[in-house]
Amino acid sequence: MSTDDQNKIRQLAHQIWEDEGRPEGREDEHWFRAEEMVAAARATKASPKAKTPAKAKAPAKPKAPAKKKA
Repeated sequence: MSTDDQNKIRQLAHQIWEDEGRPEGREDEHWFRAEEMVAAARATKASPKAKTPAKAKAPAKPKAPAKKKA
């Protein structure tokens, strides 16, 4: 794991700790959650599908009813 990743994990774990009201004794839980979040973000970046989102096709317009011959 790179130093950059460790710094991201450390910052994220600290933010989780603050968001939860700074509870005592849960630093391992916060660290593991931050590790999972950084790993998920890295996997999403590495995925070729994530880089090129699929274009949504517009729904086809309904055809006008055919005119009846008299």
